[in-house]
Amino acid sequence: RNRALDTTKVNSWVLVGDNSTTGSGATYGYKNYGEYFEECLRWENRGNKMENRSRFVVNSGIDGANSTSINTNFDKWVKEFDPEIISIMIGGNETVTPAEFETNLKSIINKGKALNALVMLQTPVLQENDISNYVDVILKVAKELNVPVVDHYNTWKELEKNNPHIKDTFLTDDYKLNHRGHLKVAQDMMKALG
Repeated sequence: RNRALDTTKVNSWVLVGDNSTTGSGATYGYKNYGEYFEECLRWENRGNKMENRSRFVVNSGIDGANSTSINTNFDKWVKEFDPEIISIMIGGNETVTPAEFETNLKSIINKGKALNALVMLQTPVLQENDISNYVDVILKVAKELNVPVVDHYNTWKELEKNNPHIKDTFLTDDYKLNHRGHLKVAQDMMKALG
């Protein structure tokens, strides 16, 4: 947290992920979670105004991306931007087994660490299909590699117990984050970082 939010240093974040990260077509003109997060970092965070204004959040989300495509395209989607902090939000579009997903995820994390970047994981939000096996892998890898993680999936599952309308509140009919869902993801990221 201190390194990511140090108000005396300029830094850049790269958000890499799938449809949830891009926010394309589901925000109804509102911001996606990356834009809300950048607003907080650049304009609301305490510290030197000039240094805060020089913090950038690059949205490298690609519709349909998964651990395989991110691992393959890491240089183009992440490394090119020379980030100090990398946020990875995947697990909802996987076509590989959980074991293969774990191998891909560890490779992505290690590539990020090789850039001397702080790597942060985020579990995906609720999906139409059961993705709990992939969420379990994310949480396991985060613990093994000592990487911070924001667990949206289990947070939302817990919220769903008392609010059966959570999907209608935060997601579109085809399980994309809507404008309220993007704000919730950004708020949970900010809370996790204090």
